[in-house]
Amino acid sequence: MNLTEIYKTSPYLEFKNKTKFDQKIIGSEVYGEVTEKGTDMIVNRFKEYFNPNTIFYDLGSGLSKMVIHIGMKYNVKESIGIEYSKERHQGALFLKENYAKEYDNIKIYCKSFLNHDLSNATVAYMDNTVHPDDINTKVYEKLPKGCLIICKKKFKNISENQIKVENGTERTYKQNYFYWFIKE
Repeated sequence: MNLTEIYKTSPYLEFKNKTKFDQKIIGSEVYGEVTEKGTDMIVNRFKEYFNPNTIFYDLGSGLSKMVIHIGMKYNVKESIGIEYSKERHQGALFLKENYAKEYDNIKIYCKSFLNHDLSNATVAYMDNTVHPDDINTKVYEKLPKGCLIICKKKFKNISENQIKVENGTERTYKQNYFYWFIKE
């Protein structure tokens, strides 16, 4: 398992996004990644949620580095990445083929996560920093009760006492905090 090599792959060279996003339907094509250390920090913070029954989703997974990392290292039932950009999706397939071919628990899709059945999710991660609030609402409605939701921007339809903020998630850009809550 060579996670360091996976994380060295640049999303800005060979797999640079050229797909146009409809801001109202898909959200933004702005892109940043959780680093290897950041992924480990998230999993360790929520280790009770990462187990052989976990179905993890990264909504807007880019090159699916986090998805591959979690699928390879943390013995989850499924680690699923959904990415709209065709170019980033090709990068994700390249990484899976070259580093995680034998891992059947890793699944990568090229589509809008709003058009995917998320009803089996136990953990969902979404960098929603630049998403319109209505996209967050649609995602919230698709996720099942009890799902741990980790995101970069508060969901407006969630009460303040339900949302918690944490520091220390290492990213490729300076925003190093995240919000989390359990869907009720």
